[in-house]
Amino acid sequence: VMDGQRAPAQRDPAMVAKLDTKVHAVLRAMTEQVRLSGFAFGTSFTLADIAFASALGYMRLRRPEYLAGYGALEEYHERQLLRPSLADTVPPNLPPV
Repeated sequence: VMDGQRAPAQRDPAMVAKLDTKVHAVLRAMTEQVRLSGFAFGTSFTLADIAFASALGYMRLRRPEYLAGYGALEEYHERQLLRPSLADTVPPNLPPV
C-alpha cells in the first residue's frame, strides 16, 4: 500500500512482487483452513477470527484486487460480519466493495 505513495525513484517493484507472493501464500493457506473448519484457527470462533476478519476488511478497503479468486475468504468474511460484535466495528461511511 505504501510503495505506491512513494516518489517513483524510491519505489521498489522487486520488493512489492516478493511481498505480493507472500500475501497470496497466506491467502491460499487461510482459504484451506477456512474450508476445512470454517474458522481462522481451530474449530470455533476465537481471537484469530477477529484478527483475520479485520485483516480481510482492510484488504477489501485498500487492496480488493488481492481477494480476487478467493471466494471462500469473501464468504468467510461476510459470515463473520453477521456477528454484531464485528459488524459494529465497520465504519458507516465505507464505500461499497
